[in-house]
Formats: sequence, C-alpha cells, structure tokens
Amino acid sequence: MSYLIYSRIFGIIIIILGCLCVTRKKIIISQQYYMIFLYTLICGGIAVNTIWKYQSLLIIAVFYLFSIIIAYDIMKGIYNITNIKTETLMPVITNLLDEKGIVYEVRDNSVVFTNYDNKEIKCKEFLNSTEINFRDIIRLPFYGDVKDSLLSKVKLIKETVFPTTGVYLIMMGIILIVVVQLIVNLIR
Repeated sequence: MSYLIYSRIFGIIIIILGCLCVTRKKIIISQQYYMIFLYTLICGGIAVNTIWKYQSLLIIAVFYLFSIIIAYDIMKGIYNITNIKTETLMPVITNLLDEKGIVYEVRDNSVVFTNYDNKEIKCKEFLNSTEINFRDIIRLPFYGDVKDSLLSKVKLIKETVFPTTGVYLIMMGIILIVVVQLIVNLIR
C-alpha cells in the first residue's frame, strides 16, 4: 500500500515538473541536482517497501550515498535548459565569447577554444531542450564568468518553442500513476 502512495506522489511530481515546462519559460536545471533528485526518488521508492530488513536498507543507503557522490562529480558543469533549441543557443554563446574577447571555433554544436588545448563547450538537443556541457572548461580561468553570463542571457531569449519536454513529462507521470493503479487492481 505504501508503494502505491509513493508511486502516486512520484507521478504527481513528474506531472508538476511537466506543467512547469509547458509554461514555455526557460528553466535551467543543473544535472548534478537533477540526478540527486532522481536517485532520491528511486532509492526512496525502493526503501518504502515494508519487507526490507535492516541489512537491506543499509545496502540501499550505501548505494544511495555512493550514487549521489558519483553523480555530483560526473554531472558537474552540465546544465539542461528547457524550451530552447541548440540553433538558438549557439549564437548567444558565440556573441558572449566575442564580447569577452575569447578566441574560439564553432564545430558541430560545439564551441572549441583553440588557445586552450581545444577544450570545448558542447551542446546537445533533446525534446526541444538543450543540454550544455561546460565540463571540459571547468578549470579554465574564464569558466565561471562565461557560465554565469550565459545562463543569465538565456533567460532573456524571447523565442519560444513547443514544450515537448513538458508534454513528455506530463504523459510519463500519468502513465506511471495509471500503470501502478492497474497493477494494484490486478493484485487485489
């Protein structure tokens, strides 16, 4: 029974996130915190099961902590920006770098810094959202300034796209709630 309640709450959270994306606002999410949130929900769902013994809960807790530490390190410098296409984001990046006087080349949705061992900022689009990866330039002297300036300029972009990510999240939340309810009805 607690599993059913937890699954419903998880589904409702996914639907709420989808509704936020449907507003067509540019939402910037750090992948570090997104992964921590996801691991928390998954491990919380596993731990809610009442048949676990204390040893099993300890293993889940260790897995959870290990996953968070790994996710925090691996996902550092990666951001997901909803409701923006890569072709809209790339000119913003290049204009910002021109303003700062940083030498670069544009190659296949990436900005390559030729004066810094070809380190790059990579962009990848999925469901009308763009993932921007700063991991390669984290140790460069201008990283913090470029990242902060870019993320603040993204919010000023007026162009809107169909909120595919929001629709996808809403559908996934509804499917989760319905499937769990169907499984519970079949078990009874």
